[in-house]
Amino acid sequence: MIAVFRVGFTWYQVVTSVLPECALQQSVRLRLTVDELQQHSPEQIQGRFGVVTFINGDCAALEGNSLRLSWRNQVDELVAGDIIVASVRLKPPWGSLNAGGFDYQQWLLASGYNATGYIKYGQLESSQHRPKVAQWVRSVVTSAGLVESAALMALALGDKGGVAPEDWRRLRNTGTVHLFIVSGLHVGLIGGWLYLFCLMSVRLFGWCLRKAVHGHRLAVMVSLLGVACYAWLSGLQPPVLRASLMAAIVVLADLTQRRSVPLRLLLLAFIVSVVLQPLAIFKQGFWLSYFAVAGLCWAVVGYRRLPTKVIAFVRVQFVLFVLMAPILGVWVGAIPLLSIPANLCAVPAITLVALPSLLLGILLEPLAPTASSGLLGLADLSVITTKALLDTLTRVMPLRLQSIGYFPLATALVGGLSALAYCLPMPRAGKCVALLGLSCLLLANRSGVSFGQVRLQVLDVGQGSAAIIDTRTRRLVVDAGPKSENRFDAGESIVIPALRSTGFDQVDLVMLTHMDNDHAGGRAALERRYPNAEQMFGADACVHNKSWFWDGVRFTVLQHVKGVSRNDRSCTLLVESGFIGDRPTHAVYLSGDVSTAAEEVLLNWLPRGVTLLITPHHGSRSSSSSAFVRHLAPMWAVHSAGRFNRYGHPRDIVVQRYALEGAAQVITGVSGGITWSSSSAEHLFTQRQRWFDAQR
Repeated sequence: MIAVFRVGFTWYQVVTSVLPECALQQSVRLRLTVDELQQHSPEQIQGRFGVVTFINGDCAALEGNSLRLSWRNQVDELVAGDIIVASVRLKPPWGSLNAGGFDYQQWLLASGYNATGYIKYGQLESSQHRPKVAQWVRSVVTSAGLVESAALMALALGDKGGVAPEDWRRLRNTGTVHLFIVSGLHVGLIGGWLYLFCLMSVRLFGWCLRKAVHGHRLAVMVSLLGVACYAWLSGLQPPVLRASLMAAIVVLADLTQRRSVPLRLLLLAFIVSVVLQPLAIFKQGFWLSYFAVAGLCWAVVGYRRLPTKVIAFVRVQFVLFVLMAPILGVWVGAIPLLSIPANLCAVPAITLVALPSLLLGILLEPLAPTASSGLLGLADLSVITTKALLDTLTRVMPLRLQSIGYFPLATALVGGLSALAYCLPMPRAGKCVALLGLSCLLLANRSGVSFGQVRLQVLDVGQGSAAIIDTRTRRLVVDAGPKSENRFDAGESIVIPALRSTGFDQVDLVMLTHMDNDHAGGRAALERRYPNAEQMFGADACVHNKSWFWDGVRFTVLQHVKGVSRNDRSCTLLVESGFIGDRPTHAVYLSGDVSTAAEEVLLNWLPRGVTLLITPHHGSRSSSSSAFVRHLAPMWAVHSAGRFNRYGHPRDIVVQRYALEGAAQVITGVSGGITWSSSSAEHLFTQRQRWFDAQR
């Protein structure tokens, strides 16, 4: 009850805390402390900054807050603990929200961030000159000249800032992310090594101590001390906190001569960690770590009946996959089938070679530099070999078989519990029932669209555009969202998870209205994932008035062929469905970034009255003329624009024009991704507002 109350009260405090008006959407001058650098490169840094004081004006409410900031072209080399004075532009915690996608806003709030933004310019005021263990570790690894120094830093201290996006993509696709972040696995290994080393030392030199020391208890205490130090160095992340709590509880049970039951200890650690870090329950890693430990507690039962330790290791990997699959399917958007063979290869290489060599090499650096260099080189070679093995597995295993798409919560739970039940010892009749439960995963992989109908998803990609159109058996992607320099790729992070979210993981055609970054930035990610999809990229690939039918739905490409600008020559798309004879019941128009000049030409081919319109140019003042709005008179007007965007889209005058025609308007940056179906045309489903009625 205490844990539940703590979570509810803390979450209420977070969601009710609003960025003060004095700092909202304007430049403010702050004195900041560098708490954590999460991404650092010569071009840009990103991390957690704490507000010390507000300099230019009265905004004391901002002091003490935690900010997630980026800084391009920074002058000074920063480390954690530095104090800087900077001009900062802030906005409240907010993020894109789509089906099957990552809830960035929830993650920000759960991580304790009060605002996000960027540093326009700043300067170092004071630096922390006292030596820090973490800084020393970083200097040892970076000065060794290792190929995979960034991965080794992530392995040692959880410093993920230097890891390349393609490396993270490889780890996610293979289900091996847990190996390259500081997790409970590393804590358990460090505690186990320290315990064995201390126990062997006491037994070897016990005669010198005249048996004054109880070897087992001393080893346990040294192990716990080492675990606590490592947890402190890694920043007490939820998996590390969980493992440390488990270790402390086990030690207390051992010292008090109480018999410890693993699952009870796990439950106690869960309650304590929720009380200490209540918002951690809104993080995927928190649940994955506890399910992983529960799986280990269950999997080790019966090891003595297994012929070899190899079979035991395979059993552990299979059980962990089964237990964590429902969480990954619901939260991440895909279940990596590749994770079982990938972990069988990667776990021994990282846990038995790379991690011990790395940590021992760091410790020996002041005493034996030559031995330290050799151990660090061995750790580097192990990581290189592991990456090569993962790449080989990715190439050998067909793309379609590497992961299963997203499943609804109920389906994922039924499938996961059925798989777990199948692993338990039971009669054949019970295993047959479990297999029937597993079949629901296959039944869920359907588009769910009737013949002659169409389903449209307009994705929340920030200031950009991306949409998915489904018929009964075919799928079309229109635009791929932006790709920014700070590693955000809408194609990888938003469009592909949304495509998987229905369990219908295929694309027949990718159409880019034009090649501006806000529409085409995610193109490369879609090409990697769906190499066989037909392509229609930009104005040069358009064929004006080209028409085709998919499953009783008509698609027509319209273009202002004589347009001068790239925006005016956008490939626009008219989608008509629900035909009664030759006349469609519903029409959807995706208008790209055309201006009023192109609108005037395109009206010659557009029908009078459409059901849904994705407004031109994100609701820009240079588009959506009065004649265009009156002609189309949409039931729904969807503005694909980011919240707090610097262009002010959609413009107030544009919103007023659609309102005068009685259009129900939705902004993706405010409502999140939207889903519309021609079978219930008067309703929209939005990720934040849920069901939205056109009559409102």
